[in-house]
Amino acid sequence: MALKLLNAGYDVLFHPAWHVFPDSRIVTRKSDRWLHLSTRNWMWMAKRHARGMLAFRGQLLGWLHAHRLAGWRLSGHWNVLKGALQGLLTAAPGMPDCADPADGRHYRLLLELKVRLRGP
Repeated sequence: MALKLLNAGYDVLFHPAWHVFPDSRIVTRKSDRWLHLSTRNWMWMAKRHARGMLAFRGQLLGWLHAHRLAGWRLSGHWNVLKGALQGLLTAAPGMPDCADPADGRHYRLLLELKVRLRGP
């Protein structure tokens, strides 16, 4: 969603005092399916919106964050690996007409926001 907003010309803001509370306990524990699909989609997003080291950095950060979310569950880590491989080895779906991935500027900004939010 943040990348869509940036591509549409809007800003994405972060403030450490803001908190979002999920309305379900299910949201706080990521399922194996969620870890797989989220990791795959993150790999695809990096492929579509960045090139070279920027794409690699985004894929690496997404992969590491997904492993952090998997916690101590071996099945979660296995699904992160499957999602990463699927995302790296298959073509990403086509881009919507409104997206402009040409220079990777918005993708770079999104990564900076995520690193600032989650830490290095």
